[in-house]
Amino acid sequence: IFASGRPAVFVGPPQAELAVFLEREHCGVVVPPDDGARLAAVLRRLRDEPEFRAALGSSARQAYERHFRLATAVEE
Repeated sequence: IFASGRPAVFVGPPQAELAVFLEREHCGVVVPPDDGARLAAVLRRLRDEPEFRAALGSSARQAYERHFRLATAVEE
């Protein structure tokens, strides 16, 4: 998902490794598993606010380039 430049929505505990990564890289939103109202609000915001969606998506692509791209991994 990061390579596509799309934001991620993670439903799970905020201390999970993926949640920490999304928050640190500003490339997605973390929603607690028992908060359906928050999930609905996040999905509406992503649908209704193209600037927010684009900013997270751009950060997702940058995170991919920094952490997951094969050439980057080989260089390290």
